[in-house]
Amino acid sequence: MATELTETNFETEVLASEQPVIVDFWADWCAPCRMVAPILDQIASERAGDLRLAKVNIDEQPNLARRFGVQSIPTIVLFKDGEPAAATLGAQPKRALEKALGLAEASAGPDTSAPTAQLNAAD
Repeated sequence: MATELTETNFETEVLASEQPVIVDFWADWCAPCRMVAPILDQIASERAGDLRLAKVNIDEQPNLARRFGVQSIPTIVLFKDGEPAAATLGAQPKRALEKALGLAEASAGPDTSAPTAQLNAAD
């Protein structure tokens, strides 16, 4: 399960973390954010113990979004040793996200996890 980040806990949960942390900058009203959320959950679940997933709701934490230059969402940033190590924008299939964040395995096959249009229920 993802940790909800605030200005109060960002330092301890991300910058001081011994594990890499994927930070998802998102908002409730963002359809691409809703599409990518289960993919990020799956990536984090598959790598439990090796990395963590955390989320910043930009509407509730605008200062964090500004601090990291977030201008569009979803913005997904991988932090390692307290520093941004990789970042990507927009909803993407799982393999594309893994590759953009430097998490892809060399022998990865074709991506079959493209986001599907399941947004009607949430709208």
